[in-house]
Amino acid sequence: RRTRQIFDPDAVLRTGSKGSLAKQIGRSRSKLPVEPVFLMDMVQGIPETQAHRTLKNSMEAHNKRFAEPFGLDQVEQDLNRIMERMRCGLLCAGWLSHRLREYEEALESAPTPRPMTARDLPEAVRRGIDEVGAVAQQQGAELAEEVAAVLGEEMATLERRQREQTRSLSH
Repeated sequence: RRTRQIFDPDAVLRTGSKGSLAKQIGRSRSKLPVEPVFLMDMVQGIPETQAHRTLKNSMEAHNKRFAEPFGLDQVEQDLNRIMERMRCGLLCAGWLSHRLREYEEALESAPTPRPMTARDLPEAVRRGIDEVGAVAQQQGAELAEEVAAVLGEEMATLERRQREQTRSLSH
């Protein structure tokens, strides 16, 4: 509250009775920044973070109050830049559309290739594919055996726990 009383610019300008320093602040048009330390000296016990926040909020309120009203002339450059980007985007979209139509026409007029078969592959590639298939089958079989062993152990453990629970409930 004390901070609001001292640094409320409307109150200072209206009454001018907040003390000599407050009068100076109200009348002063200094361009020097007010530091949080100044505010901390004026308001005993105010934390530095609150002093920063108070000064920031005060500056935003001042800028909002004395800012020029919004007008179309302020956005003219932005609108012109947006319009130029839209024109470039439309040109690019038109060019891409034209190129895609050309590609589609070229694909439609091209002869259809016959599908590739295993006979078309060189012998070395076929042997490599066969070897990879054999390794994959071997690894799959080993993995299946290991999974079966782990599942068997887990099922045995589960059955043992069930028997123990049944015995403990019956006693």
